[in-house]
This record gives sequence, C-alpha cells and structure tokens, in this order.
Amino acid sequence: MAASQLNVQPSFHARSNSLPSRQHPITSQIDENLNRLRTSQLASTSSSIGHQFNCLQDLYESVDMLLHLPLAQQSIAQEQQRKLVEQLLDGSLVLLDVCGTAKDALSQTKECTQEL
Repeated sequence: MAASQLNVQPSFHARSNSLPSRQHPITSQIDENLNRLRTSQLASTSSSIGHQFNCLQDLYESVDMLLHLPLAQQSIAQEQQRKLVEQLLDGSLVLLDVCGTAKDALSQTKECTQEL
C-alpha cells in the first residue's frame, strides 16, 4: 500500500480549561442555606429569630468549609501574592519618581554652580 492510499489523519489532544459542569456539594449547600435564611426572613416573627440564627450559623459553617478547600486556599494565596506584587510595583514606581526628581534637582544645582 502506498502512503497516499492510507487515510491517516493526525490526532490532536487538546485540554480544556473550562470550569467543571457540576457545582461542588458545598456550594449547593451554601445555596440551600441562603434560601432557608431568605425564607425565614420573610416570615419575620419573634419565634423565627432562633431559626434565623440557626440558618445563619449553617451558612457560616458552609462558607467556612468552602474557604478551607485546597483550591480556595490556592486562589486566596494567589490573590494575596498578586496584591503584594502590585504593592511592590507601586513602590518601585514611587522610587523611580523620587530618583527622577533627585536627578532634576542635581542637574539644576550643577547648572547653578556652573553659573556661579
């Protein structure tokens, strides 16, 4: 068989960076807790205040669990690193401005000294 007779097509493997199609169970739990809290707020009676506190506590615990997931921790760490890098860059820009101002002042001093 000649190579031109073979129907060989190259195979490509691609990866997708898409988000997962399903929610994490904790996010579903947070949604449920939010809905329970909203429902209990609509029925605002003195007996439902304890129920609202329970819903709020459940919501807090769910969010706390979500924030302790490894992926959330990585995201928080990356955000903190990004902020630190931005602060460092801002500081270096201020330093460059100060150096430029100092250079201009030294140039003016040199000119004045030469005139004297």
